Amino acid sequence: MIKVSCKQCGKRYSTDEKYVGRKMKCRQCGATFEIQESSPPKPRSKPAKPAAKAAKAPPPKKKKKKKAPQRPQRDPLAELESIETDVQAAAPALAPKKKSGSLAPLIIGIIAVVFGLVAIGGGFIPSVGAYVAYSAAALALVLGLVGLIMALTGPSKGMVWNISGVSLALLAVTITKPAPVIEKPAEPPPKDTSVEDAMAVLRQSFEALKNGDADGALRDAILPDDPQIQNGMKAAVSQLAMMFSQGQAEYEILEGEHRGDWVLIVTRLALGPMSTLEKQFMLKPDEQWKIVNDLVLAHPQVSGYLNEDYAALDQWYLQNEAAMKQKYLPEQTAQTPAMDPEQLSEMAESMGLSTESSSGGEVDMSQLTEMAKSLGLSTDSTAQPNGQ
Repeated sequence: MIKVSCKQCGKRYSTDEKYVGRKMKCRQCGATFEIQESSPPKPRSKPAKPAAKAAKAPPPKKKKKKKAPQRPQRDPLAELESIETDVQAAAPALAPKKKSGSLAPLIIGIIAVVFGLVAIGGGFIPSVGAYVAYSAAALALVLGLVGLIMALTGPSKGMVWNISGVSLALLAVTITKPAPVIEKPAEPPPKDTSVEDAMAVLRQSFEALKNGDADGALRDAILPDDPQIQNGMKAAVSQLAMMFSQGQAEYEILEGEHRGDWVLIVTRLALGPMSTLEKQFMLKPDEQWKIVNDLVLAHPQVSGYLNEDYAALDQWYLQNEAAMKQKYLPEQTAQTPAMDPEQLSEMAESMGLSTESSSGGEVDMSQLTEMAKSLGLSTDSTAQPNGQ
């Protein structure tokens, strides 16, 4: 143990030698002083003895039992005060240093504000500006939120900039009008190649009529086996060819409808001042179009081709005939002349047809009636306006 004293008030303390060099706080005056090792006391010098006495032999000394070294008494209070003083002295050095704020949130916030301003400016540009505004607003919103989170989770700067970037992004989205939707023009329905191909064949037949080529007009037509009906058809076609070549007849292909192997073509036929609607059935049994006239539909050669597709087309024409006449013949006022059986016979004879069958009887009047209808002539005894 060593003795130390306060240099301020002189209060003395005892403490262990191991605390030498440390600072201690005085309990009396509160001053702090350094514990220093005290210098050992100087031994006193003894007076020299006379030489005579020195000559005498010293008596034998009794061996003294060595006492066990006593441990120095510890002063816990002084030790505690010394430790407290050391901790207070080292506290400034041990205190954690404050980190300086990061600039990343500030930079992100500034960029977010720039994108927000771009978004607001794009909102005033018509059409294309909406795409710019929405894109810039999305970037500003994302950057602003990221920077705001970084600013809130650490000692960083730029919180105001990030809040401003988010606010500008939301404002841009609010004031920007959506880009107008450009509607694509409706695509026309695909053309039915079957109808187009059938119209092309029929057009070739009519062009042959205009050139006076009756055989060319019948090249793609199905003719019945009955020679008499076949001759009647050829004569009628020849008559039409002559009228076309002389400019007394005109044609116009109007509409077409497709069912399976059958295509029905509606044609406007003008013979002089009179115009009528004609229907031509086109058959494609062997990948080649064939024209089937109403006159031969009942013939056994053709009836074998008849099926549900043909029946559906025929029904379609009957349902739409009046509407088509109203559409394509709106100003038709001519009366269809009525023809009695005698007139039909005279017409047949004028075409070079015999009115007697091979058995000696007369030709079936239904055949002549169908032929007259094919020429746009009515066989009713009472005349009716066309289109009724």
